[in-house]
Amino acid sequence: MNKAFEFEFQEYHINKTWDLLEEKFSFNKKEWKKRFRDYLIKRPNTDEIGAFLKFGNQSINPILNEILCRNILYPTFNNLTQFIVTGKKQS
Repeated sequence: MNKAFEFEFQEYHINKTWDLLEEKFSFNKKEWKKRFRDYLIKRPNTDEIGAFLKFGNQSINPILNEILCRNILYPTFNNLTQFIVTGKKQS
């Protein structure tokens, strides 16, 4: 995830990401938000957006790839957040 994208990705995109994960993949939004808060508390000097993107890549991406039968390293979470920001699929 590059710094330019982190600049584009705003707090309301975090909420849109949670909503999409809940809608499309039946994520328990309340529990996942709690896990993220716990993750963020352990990193007091980290901005929320950067922490969310890192958390998503570390914790959510492997689960999405398992659900979708993709290689564990495939950037599914990055593509999902990019789609939320731009409204376009990655090419």
